[in-house]
Amino acid sequence: MSDGAKIAAIWCRVSGPDQSELSPDTQESVVRQVLEARGFSVPPEYVIKVDWSSLDLMACPEFQRLRGWIANGEITALGVLNRDRLQAQGLQRLIFLAECRERHVEVLVAHGPPLLDGVEGQFLELGLAFGKETSVLRAQSGARDGLRARAALRGVPAVPKPFFGYRWNGTQFIPDDRYPVVQGIWRMLLEGKPDRRIAAILTKAGVPSPSGRPGWTSRAIFRIATNPAYAGLYTALRHEAALHVGQVVVDEHLQFRVAHSPLREPLASRGSASLA
Repeated sequence: MSDGAKIAAIWCRVSGPDQSELSPDTQESVVRQVLEARGFSVPPEYVIKVDWSSLDLMACPEFQRLRGWIANGEITALGVLNRDRLQAQGLQRLIFLAECRERHVEVLVAHGPPLLDGVEGQFLELGLAFGKETSVLRAQSGARDGLRARAALRGVPAVPKPFFGYRWNGTQFIPDDRYPVVQGIWRMLLEGKPDRRIAAILTKAGVPSPSGRPGWTSRAIFRIATNPAYAGLYTALRHEAALHVGQVVVDEHLQFRVAHSPLREPLASRGSASLA
């Protein structure tokens, strides 16, 4: 950067589709007017547009690029639409603002109150940061509770669904009277027998299938071979499907204990080819 140049950067951040009215392009337009009115120029390469919902702002690669511009003295000002664009957990925003002060980079807010400076301002910023983090944690907890409620409304059983060879006793999955069949299937799998061969053996022996029908299929064997529950890991309420285009899928993992797993790890290497 040449001596006396007033180069500024613009940080445009959205946290999801609900902020469509604050699109990165809209933010850039508003902030650019404020910066240019103060005599700053904003080259296109110093405009960052990012979709980042996490409060762990330091983990954002684009934010690290911005910090690099500040550390290297490439910019003398930073423009943001409002203070929430720099929202971060704990001390992260305070650390960033301290870096800006050390490098004499002015942070300009286009809308709303400015970022506070001085010792009192730092204490207030810290309080606001923890307040925001608490509200986000509450929202996440509410989303998890809502996911469980929606599952109940849609008829999902309150207890985990049993799988072949096991039953739910209220606290964990335990072997049922079909568990010896599971043990036999896994012995044959570990011996290298193909799915169709195992299905034929069970059908010939008259062993009822998981559906209760007399015949076994290679697909039924494949499902047992690729089910991580037989390795001791059962996960329910895996996710809530996205309801709108671009909506972030909410993941929910509820793990339950499986007693007497027939093996330590599932045969992860078994692919669809085993159905052939």
